[in-house]
Amino acid sequence: MNILTLGLNHLTAPIEIREKLAFSESQIPVALTRLREMTQASEAVILTTCNRVEIYIVADATVSEMIHTTKQFLAEFHQIPISHFALNLYIHHGNGAVRHLFRVAASLDSMVLGEAQILGQVKEAYELAKKTGNTGFMLNTVFQRAFNVAKEIRSKTDIGKGAVSISSVAVELARKIFGELSNRSVMIIGAGEMSEHTLRHLVDAGASSVIVSNRNYERAVKLAAAYRGQAERFDTCFNRMVDVDIVISSTGSPRFIIRKEDMLPVMRARKHKPIFLIDIAVPRDIDPQVESLDNVYLYNIDHLQQVANNNRALRQQELAKCEAIIDKEVQEFNQWYHALAVTPVIKKLNAKLDHIRLKELEKTLYQLDELSPEQKEKIGYLTQRIMNQFLNSPLEQLKKRAASGNGIIYSQVVTELFELEKETDNAEPQNTSE
Repeated sequence: MNILTLGLNHLTAPIEIREKLAFSESQIPVALTRLREMTQASEAVILTTCNRVEIYIVADATVSEMIHTTKQFLAEFHQIPISHFALNLYIHHGNGAVRHLFRVAASLDSMVLGEAQILGQVKEAYELAKKTGNTGFMLNTVFQRAFNVAKEIRSKTDIGKGAVSISSVAVELARKIFGELSNRSVMIIGAGEMSEHTLRHLVDAGASSVIVSNRNYERAVKLAAAYRGQAERFDTCFNRMVDVDIVISSTGSPRFIIRKEDMLPVMRARKHKPIFLIDIAVPRDIDPQVESLDNVYLYNIDHLQQVANNNRALRQQELAKCEAIIDKEVQEFNQWYHALAVTPVIKKLNAKLDHIRLKELEKTLYQLDELSPEQKEKIGYLTQRIMNQFLNSPLEQLKKRAASGNGIIYSQVVTELFELEKETDNAEPQNTSE
């Protein structure tokens, strides 16, 4: 049984190729069925995001056969020649496939190192495959371990600490200034992509009062409605600015939209209550002279970029810790995987020896009628402890041999030595754990 990962991401393929191989959520159930038919896979998961398309399969075929049929599946499903994407693919199998999934789930393979979104996307891909009956014992185990690895890395390292995008840094700065944002009002000027990203981060951070202002009022209404905010016309935004704590501006204006003379009446109406202006536009939206006013605090994109760069450097420093955790987890998975080869033999050996123990115990106790039930129970417990002690060392050695890849050979030896293929009877094995 082989585990294979085949895919491409933002590092190996441009968006023009990634989008041609992407799957919509509605396509995935059909795609999984077709994938398993073509590859003869017993299990399969398809992960598709804006930055990656990955296929995970488990099959009894050779790795080369799995690679060939998976490429064919991608080509036929998306109606694109293999030659158009073959050079953009990365391929991992066995421990390499497991390691890759662990790194993806932990966001070590993301465009933004340490971002949290990818873990949710991996979980969604897995749950969809599981719900449609396309996962089994192996991928269920691998993905659950990946989720645990990601959780451990989040809790034991600082890989996810500190914002690294401009929009998230802007919100992080607002939180540093005010603490909790739940009782603070925020105005977003602009309704483009950066404004939407910033608004989403603000809402996630707990901002309860959000105002969106834009030259195109309909776009302001649409964006505000998506995040349960309020829209304000651009020509009246300074009137509303009297009551807000934070203004974040991100428009495409070629000239300043907030000048010193605009802020003078605002500050008088506020009775000089402090206001924080965060300018994330290029060219800048806010005249630097605004900061000369008392109680007006201005931050521009260069300030935010420096914070983002510092945070990104801190995350990079955490990579070694993260990789060490993944190394340990991959090694443990490898031991578990190889132990599967000897598990049936261990069960058979336990069952046979326990059957012998119970037969001999029954004969002996039949001859010792004078013993009380408690005494008979103690004798039974004694025989079980002796059997456990006898089995302990051989079973540990068998597991060690399995971990080194020789599990099948040693399983055959144990099977022949103890004649485990011979029928004893239908007696159920007893619990031999202490």
